[in-house]
Amino acid sequence: MEKKDLIIINAHTPDFEREELMRSFISQIDKTNYDLMVVSHTKIPDDVLNKVEYFIFDKENELLTDVNSKFPLFFQNSNFLVYTTEARDYNHSIAAYKLFYVGINNAKVLGYKKAHIVEYDSAVKSMNLFDDNSKLLEDYSVVWYKRPNNQTPISISFPMSFNIDNLKKEWFEWDRKNILNCGAKTIEDWQLQQIQNQKDTYSKEDKVEIYEDKKSSLFDDSLSINLYQSHGKEQWVCPIIDDSNELSMFINNQFEDLLYYEVIINGTLLKSKKTPPHCWSTLYLGNWDKVDTLSIIIDNKKLKKYDFRQIDKKNYKSLNYLKTKQNPEHIMGPTAQ
Repeated sequence: MEKKDLIIINAHTPDFEREELMRSFISQIDKTNYDLMVVSHTKIPDDVLNKVEYFIFDKENELLTDVNSKFPLFFQNSNFLVYTTEARDYNHSIAAYKLFYVGINNAKVLGYKKAHIVEYDSAVKSMNLFDDNSKLLEDYSVVWYKRPNNQTPISISFPMSFNIDNLKKEWFEWDRKNILNCGAKTIEDWQLQQIQNQKDTYSKEDKVEIYEDKKSSLFDDSLSINLYQSHGKEQWVCPIIDDSNELSMFINNQFEDLLYYEVIINGTLLKSKKTPPHCWSTLYLGNWDKVDTLSIIIDNKKLKKYDFRQIDKKNYKSLNYLKTKQNPEHIMGPTAQ
């Protein structure tokens, strides 16, 4: 009897909202031609467990927080550019990569010929994507999706489909160092590197739709992804250095509420400021060379701490800077630039 294709669902569902997204997604899948495997950094409830053939639990959910491991983001308008690693608290690329690594290797060990990897926060209208990709895998080793209009990163991490027997060995090798050294330190950059090396691949292009009032990517008119968008709205609270070697705060408040923060430098409360919803602002703090420690209290609850005696300041400055035509002491504007 010919073995079914395997759908591998990568998951991290530490709360009810994300657990419900996974539960709904799995219930939508027609298993006539497919087995299911969930690979997760969190445990899954029994009712979900009973609907899948395999569940692999990896307790370690490694999040990278040092400045050299986080991926950079930028904000720019006609007046200035901000480049920073501090917009997000961590880089989860290794955690995401490990789920892929565990899933694809177990698919091979279990004797599957074709595997389709997708994330838990998806929804299926039909099985067209999986059925079409399964046919394409007769002629190609990998079916992958790219962003429209030359957006970056070029590749979309998942969904992605694989002909297991035709993959080069690099897909199955643990390659942590390469993840942290390629492109913007994302799993998408690593995947694109492997795709370019594989050569016999087939690419498709996604499009955007609105799914239950959420902006989502739609694939083959049948699969919506990214229904849980943890980084959809963000509060950038970023210490940056300008060309005059002055330390400033850059705030990008994408939330609906006022953002209030206090800045403590070298143990002394220096300044506080409020940034309205959907606005950015900058605040001049002083000479960068004189800063040893920095603490930022956000909305009287969240604390970000920096000990620059333990951090390479030259390296930090090269990764967190503001280039502007204006004095950054006190400028503000809308986030939609």
